[in-house]
Amino acid sequence: CQFFHCGNPRSTFGHILRVDMDSHRNRVDHCYFTGSKSMSLGQRITGDPEVGTDNRYDHNIFRDIFRYWINGQENIQLGQNPMDLGDRVPRALIERNLFDHAWADPEIISSKSSRNLIRHNLAAHCKRAAFVLRGGQNSRFDGNVVYNCHGGVRVLDSGHEIVNNLFVNNHSYGVNLQTGRAEGRLQIAADETLVAHNTIINCSRGIHGMPPTEDRPHVASRCRIINNLIMGFSGILMDTEALEEQDIRRNLLWMERAAEAGEVGAEAIIEDPLLSGDGIFLRPAENSPVVGVGSPLPEVTHDRLGRVRPHGEAPDIGAEKIGAQEPEVPVVLPPIPSAPLLELGLYRGEMLERQAGQDPMANWQVDASRDDESAMLQDASARVSEELPAELMVQWSWRPAAWESTASLILTGPNDSEWSLSWGGVEDGGRPSSVIELRDGSGDLLARGTDVVYFYRDFDPNRWRGPEEPLDDRWYDFTLLLRQESLYLLLTGTAAGEPVPVMVWNARDTGVDAPISLTIMQEGRGWWRDLTVHSLDYVGDQQPAAPPNLEAREHGGSRIELTWGDPTYNARDYLFEVHRSIRPDFTPTAETIAAWGVGGTGWNDFDVEPQSQYHYAVRARNALGLTSEFVFTAVQSGEGGPLYLLVRASEVHVIESPMELESHPGDKPDFIWAPGAPNSTDAVPEDGRADFAINLTEAGTYRLWGLVLAPDSGTDSFYVAFNDGRYRDWHTGIHPRWSWSPIAEEIDLETGDHVVSFKHRESGTKLAAILLTDDSTWDPAAR
Repeated sequence: CQFFHCGNPRSTFGHILRVDMDSHRNRVDHCYFTGSKSMSLGQRITGDPEVGTDNRYDHNIFRDIFRYWINGQENIQLGQNPMDLGDRVPRALIERNLFDHAWADPEIISSKSSRNLIRHNLAAHCKRAAFVLRGGQNSRFDGNVVYNCHGGVRVLDSGHEIVNNLFVNNHSYGVNLQTGRAEGRLQIAADETLVAHNTIINCSRGIHGMPPTEDRPHVASRCRIINNLIMGFSGILMDTEALEEQDIRRNLLWMERAAEAGEVGAEAIIEDPLLSGDGIFLRPAENSPVVGVGSPLPEVTHDRLGRVRPHGEAPDIGAEKIGAQEPEVPVVLPPIPSAPLLELGLYRGEMLERQAGQDPMANWQVDASRDDESAMLQDASARVSEELPAELMVQWSWRPAAWESTASLILTGPNDSEWSLSWGGVEDGGRPSSVIELRDGSGDLLARGTDVVYFYRDFDPNRWRGPEEPLDDRWYDFTLLLRQESLYLLLTGTAAGEPVPVMVWNARDTGVDAPISLTIMQEGRGWWRDLTVHSLDYVGDQQPAAPPNLEAREHGGSRIELTWGDPTYNARDYLFEVHRSIRPDFTPTAETIAAWGVGGTGWNDFDVEPQSQYHYAVRARNALGLTSEFVFTAVQSGEGGPLYLLVRASEVHVIESPMELESHPGDKPDFIWAPGAPNSTDAVPEDGRADFAINLTEAGTYRLWGLVLAPDSGTDSFYVAFNDGRYRDWHTGIHPRWSWSPIAEEIDLETGDHVVSFKHRESGTKLAAILLTDDSTWDPAAR
C-alpha cells in the first residue's frame, strides 16, 4: 500500500493506519508513507483486557515527513500511555524499515510498551528526531543504523538492551540514558539498561547519561556499558558521570581534534580502531585493535548483520564481528539515502511577473512609511496575469491585518477549469482556523494543508485569549509549484526554518490547463510582498549568475557595508562567499575568505581599521556547490562614527559544560551551543554557561545583537543575563542561515568591564558572535 500525504492536519495524534486491541499476529509490510499529516502507523494499547500481540511491521518506507506541530506525527507508535499501560506486553517486531528525512515528531519510533524488538532499521537525515524507548520494560534495540539524525536512541524505563547498533554523524548523541521526572510516573529513568557492542562515530555525545535537574531528579542507575566502539572529532565520547552504580568496561575510545574521552571506565582501550568504508559499510579493518578483545556477554550472541559471536576466542568490540561467517538469511539494509534537496532556486526559471511595492498593480494600496516593499489589499481582488504557462512557480509573502482576514490565490484555465487556494480566517470562538484549503471551480474541497505559521494547536482553550489577542508580526512565505498537472504548496513558518510541503495534490486529469490566469482575492485587510511568478525550469546544473551591483560603503572607522543585487536577481537562491584583502590585485583563495554562507543581499565587515583601503571579492554559490564568477569592489574606511563592537564565539571568556565551543577552521564560523544536553525550557539550567567580556570606554545606551543559526521553532532560544544578573529568555526567532537577532533593544551601560552570559534553553541553537552598538538606527537583520 502507498499512503501519500494522508492524515488530518488538525489532528497530528491520529493514526493513518492502526492496529487495535485484540489484534494478534498481523503484518504491515512493504508500505510507503510520505507527507503524513498524522501518525503514520500505530498500535493501540488501552485499558481493555487483551493487548494485541506478535504483530510485525517490516520493510516499510517512511519518507519526507515534515513537522507540522510540536507533537504527533510519529512514524510508528507502540502504545500511547507509558504511565499506566507501559507494562503491557505486545511483543511487537519492527524490522528492516527505512526512515528517510522523516522527522515530523522528535520520536522516529515511539515505544511506550514492553518487550518489543526493534532491529535492522535504517534512519537517515531525520534532523529533529531519534528512536525513543519512551516507556515499558525489557525492549531490545538491535542492529539498527542511525545516520545524520538528531540523535541515535533515547532510553527511559528499565531493562532495555541497546546492542549492535551503528550511530554515525548524529548531531546530539548516540545513546541517551534519560533521567526520570520528580513524580516518578510520567517518565522513568533508564535503569538496568545494557548498552553493548555499539559503534558510535562522530556524535556530539557518544553515550550520554543525563544529569539530574529540579524537575528530573532521578538519574539512570545500574546500567552496563560494555564493548562499545566510540570515536569522535568533538564533544565527549563517554559523558556518563551522572550515572549511578554503573558498570563501564572494555570500551574502545578514540579522540580526534577537539574530542574528549570523558569517563573511560575499566579496561578501556584508547587506540585508533582503523575504520574504513562509509555509511552502512563502515567497519574496522581485520588488524583493528577491536578484534577478539571484548568481554563475553550472554545477551549478545550475534553482530549487527546476524553473524554469530564470538568468532575466535572472544567477541570483537563494536557492532560487527570481523571475519565471522555470513548467516543463511543475510541482513540487507538499503544504502544511506542522499540528503533531500528542497532548494527551490534549482527550479526557478525565467521571471514572468513581479509585484513590487513601488509599482503596485490595480487595487493595491501602498503605505509610503513602510520600507519593506509591501502593498495592502482590502476587500478587493487583483489580477496578476492572464497568460501563464502550465508549469510555473509562484512565490509570495502575506501578513493578515486581523485574525478574520482571509486570502485566496486562484488559478483559472480555459473551459472553467480552476484551482483556488484559501487561507487565514477564524473558527467558532475567534480562534485561527490554521488550515489551508484547495477547492475546484465548483467549490468542492480537494485537499487540506497545515498552517505552520499560526498552527492550529498553538491556540488551545487554555492558552487562547480570544480574538482580541494581538497578531504577531509573522509573515507567511508561500511557494506554489504547478508541474505536470500536480500542485505542490510549500510554506516557511515558525514550525520549520526551511520550506515545508504542506500540500500535494495530483490533478488526475481535472487540473488547470494553460494558458493560466492568476488572480488574488483578499477579504478584510492583508499585506502582500515579494510576489513573483517564474517559469518552472531546472537550472541547478548551470553556473549561478554573479551578484550584480556590488557596492561598498564606509560607516565611520569600524564598519564597512557591502550590498549587491537588483529586483531581478534571486539572492535567496544562493549563499555568498566574501573575500577581503588590502592588496588591489589580490586573487581570492581560502586564506582571503572573510565570510562564507552569507544569505541575503549584503554583509557588514567589522574587522576594519580607520582610514584604510580594503578590496573585496564576492561570488554566489548554489545548493549543488556551483559558483559564479567573482565580482570586485573597493572602499576606504572612514573615522569616528558609531561604535560597533564585535565579539566572536572563539573569544568566549568563560565556557562551562554542557555549553561548548565548536571550532571550524577555514570557511565556516566557530560557534557555541550545548550539543546533547536536554532542552531546559521550564527553568534556567544550573550547569553550563558561556560568558563574553566587553570593555567600554564610554557610557551610553546600546543595542545588543547575536549572530545565530536557529533552523526551526525547536532550536531558537537561549537564556541571557547581563553582569551576573537575572537570566531571561532570549527567543532568537527562526534563522535557517547565519543571521542577526536582537538580544536587547536598549541597555544602559557604564564605562568599564561588562559580561554577557548565555545558558542553553534549546540545545541545538548556535551562537557565532555578539555585537554591541550605539547606533540605534541600524538593523543588521534588514539584509
